Amino acid sequence: MNSKSRVALLTNFLPVYRVPLLECLAENVRELRVFLSVRMEGNRDWPVFWGRLNVVVNRSITIPRRFRNVHGYTDQTYTHIPYDTLPQLWSYRPDVIVSNELGARTLMARIYKILRPSTKLIIWATLSERTEESRGGVRKILRRLLLRGADAVYVNGASGSRYIRSMGYDGPISVAPYAADNSVFLDPGTRQRCGALRLLYTGQLVERKGLYSFLRHLARWCKVHPARSVVLSVVGSGDQLDLLKQIELPPNLQVDFKGSMRFEQLPSQYHGADLYVYPTLADEWGLVVNEAMIAGLPVLGSRYSQAVDELVQDGINGWLFTPTSEQDTYDAVGRALESNAETLDAMSRRAIETVAGITQQTVAGRMSETICQVFGG
Repeated sequence: MNSKSRVALLTNFLPVYRVPLLECLAENVRELRVFLSVRMEGNRDWPVFWGRLNVVVNRSITIPRRFRNVHGYTDQTYTHIPYDTLPQLWSYRPDVIVSNELGARTLMARIYKILRPSTKLIIWATLSERTEESRGGVRKILRRLLLRGADAVYVNGASGSRYIRSMGYDGPISVAPYAADNSVFLDPGTRQRCGALRLLYTGQLVERKGLYSFLRHLARWCKVHPARSVVLSVVGSGDQLDLLKQIELPPNLQVDFKGSMRFEQLPSQYHGADLYVYPTLADEWGLVVNEAMIAGLPVLGSRYSQAVDELVQDGINGWLFTPTSEQDTYDAVGRALESNAETLDAMSRRAIETVAGITQQTVAGRMSETICQVFGG
């Protein structure tokens, strides 16, 4: 559905994987301008790439901080205060503002809406109940106030929707999950299963991702089952790399640390694996789950990823576990690693079917439909 509206998107930075989605959205509205707080955050080793998008980088104050949350892990976060947002919006005069997250950007968008009441505000709340459990009382009060001024809200999935409703919001909610470039990652049908079982992890090597604890459980299982040879390929970088390398491994488990890779190098990593592991302790979504499934990989995934919670069915297209439970994690590892080639092939087909319809075009269509509804044309 096409909208005749002029749209301003306020967000922190643009990851490469989101550019095609926003290019699709730009085709569905009269004009889209993206306002970024920073070119790229300091804990990302991604290239700066904006494609065909019309992008403006705001003047911002960035406050980095590390904090230990209620789930027991330490995380690196950045608070951006783009202090020239109001004059930028005043100059652009958008019909609709889409503001990512519930912080300073959305506060400024809310102020702009008060000054120009005809402007519509959609809050893009990329969050889950799990990721928001550490938020303090003051922040919750601010979020409730911001949501009162929203004409609609985008969320990733059911968990995000429940969280937004818990903040007292009773307006329209549109589900806009993360979507991979399915054509790039689609299973080419050349996978051969023989010898060692090939596992894959892609992402940051940080405490929140849960890989250290998972690898210890994997090593313990392999030690008890010496007849099963396993290779885990780890693509990514982070401050836990040295710690991960110190884990004692049994002879039948090999871990290949491949370092960071460019986006175009990733599909071959998925196509060369048998199953994907995602042991995160908290994630608003987890786009790697989409990428793995369209590539034909059953997912051994944490229930604390909203993507896993939404997409993975235990024993059908993957295996679920609670990463904070040692026994549950160990048992799920066993169920996955004891699967034979026929079982993995069947799960692979079901994984592809699960995410085949979640494309950047369909998600952009949902987003533009909501824009049409709030703008009225």
